[in-house]
Amino acid sequence: MGRSAIPATIDLVTPDWLTSVLRESGTIPASVSVVSATARQVGVGVGIMGTIHKVALGYSSAVAGAPESVVVKQAATAEANREQGVQLGLYVAEVRFYRELASKTTLRVPRCYHADLDEDMNFVIVMEDLSALENLDQDRKSTRLNSSHV
Repeated sequence: MGRSAIPATIDLVTPDWLTSVLRESGTIPASVSVVSATARQVGVGVGIMGTIHKVALGYSSAVAGAPESVVVKQAATAEANREQGVQLGLYVAEVRFYRELASKTTLRVPRCYHADLDEDMNFVIVMEDLSALENLDQDRKSTRLNSSHV
């Protein structure tokens, strides 16, 4: 993945930055630009080691296969959480997973458009938005499995 500057906050994830990332990943051609990027934080209270935003995208022209939205993951904004993420190596591990291992696993993982980390432990991952997929109800599923064995 390329070395576009790493935005430390969601406010720095601009249409120009996303254009660069999506072009570098081969997702959009050089003739197309991201003209709008509207971020909405998701996973509040769930992900304490990072921040996650769903970013709706608008383009200068239609592109077959270009995502309507992406998920952007960044370091936690709370300093104590960020420090713990750094100390545990979580940011390094996640960036390395998407750069080195995701393509080798047989599991379905989101397509990664960009994953990078700098020496200050600012990290950013731009990935496929899978929010339209159905989540498995783990409690109900395990209940069905348990009741069938009684």
